[in-house]
Amino acid sequence: MNWKDYEIEILDYFTSQFPNAEIRHNVFIEGRYSKVQRQIDILIEDYVAGNRMRIIIDGKYYSKNIDVKDVEMFIGMLNDCEANKGLLITQEGFSQAAINRAYFDAIDIELDIFNSKELLEFQGFTSIPYSDNNGVILPAPFGWIIDSIQRQGALCTLYQRGLSLEKAQKQKEWMYVNLYKKDESVNSIDDLLNIQNKDIINDFPDADIKYLPTIKRNDAQTKLRVCNISSYPTKEYTGFVEFKEFIFFCVLFSPEELKRKNIRKLESIMQQVMNLQVIVDSFVWDIERHENGALMYLEVPYTYGTETDVEYMTLTVAKKYSKERPDFISIILPNNILSELGIRILFSKTEKTDSDNMTLERDNNITEVQIESSNEETCTFRIVEGFVLNTETNTKIDLFAKLLEFDHLFVNFTLNDGRQKSVSVPLYSLKKQYNELKNGSR
Repeated sequence: MNWKDYEIEILDYFTSQFPNAEIRHNVFIEGRYSKVQRQIDILIEDYVAGNRMRIIIDGKYYSKNIDVKDVEMFIGMLNDCEANKGLLITQEGFSQAAINRAYFDAIDIELDIFNSKELLEFQGFTSIPYSDNNGVILPAPFGWIIDSIQRQGALCTLYQRGLSLEKAQKQKEWMYVNLYKKDESVNSIDDLLNIQNKDIINDFPDADIKYLPTIKRNDAQTKLRVCNISSYPTKEYTGFVEFKEFIFFCVLFSPEELKRKNIRKLESIMQQVMNLQVIVDSFVWDIERHENGALMYLEVPYTYGTETDVEYMTLTVAKKYSKERPDFISIILPNNILSELGIRILFSKTEKTDSDNMTLERDNNITEVQIESSNEETCTFRIVEGFVLNTETNTKIDLFAKLLEFDHLFVNFTLNDGRQKSVSVPLYSLKKQYNELKNGSR
């Protein structure tokens, strides 16, 4: 990677985060005070309540920490360009003086880290933590990864890419995730907060508990709590998202001078986390047998709007008896999705822990599949011979091998109204039934 590739990766991320804003790369605008053309790596402009918002992003592809001089130069440019907010991003880090300079300035400036260091085992950018049949598809915030190893009280942890959990905890900058299944005593966020807050005050009588304004969702209630406990290394920020069967919560620890950017990361998780009903029981595939081969197919129900709005996703696997690999795999969805965005496929392998409620996410990659055809009723995504072409690297992804290796398949797509939907499919029966066909059983 070079500095140009670095800027493009940052641009791609913010383009996905601000789909309705005007985002430009490598632009020049005249400074209000300097009266000269100022070069800007990434410029985001949008309107909020009729007022223009201007965000300037500067990517520094440095091999060492950013110092206070670079931050002061960036602050000067923000003022000259009349920016409402600035993000200074580097791949290594910032000196403490640089962090302090940004934190205590009147202008809204955030310092962030985005690097391309190798992922460690069990680290990824998306994970599927679940407890019993309740789960979520969890995206990592900008510059961070998800560590899918379960620890006491945490289904997974999140921290800066390039670190281990131990190093992130030493820096006092990390998060953990858990789910609370609703029951008779806890049926809402408020019920859970009452219980948690009583426990906190009981254990720490001097604790100061407050609530901050936060993001809103159309499909779920949200709350953001901040708890200040003198014996804790930092304040504790907890974001709650209430789904029908359970409450998702993510706990953030952050140094005071970095809280703005880290609360933004927490709120990004709260905005994007998706409810997922994990189907643990096995499905049995129907099989149409022919002289030279067979067609396996499975219809998976999912809710579209309300509980009574049920749609079906159809999976098919076509195989000749004489061949090891399938002729094709297809995923057929109703034509009420944004088919031009394609579908995203993830896999997980179940490994039970002592608490019997956790899966470790083994596959850190999301496979994107583009539409093959559509009509008034359905959209078809076909995977010829089980291979998907990665257009960025021009390499083939063996999706069929993953179907046989992993225990669950997750198909994510975008509905016409912009909501994202994920459907889970257990793969235990597929492995057994396909192997019977492979071994010549007819």
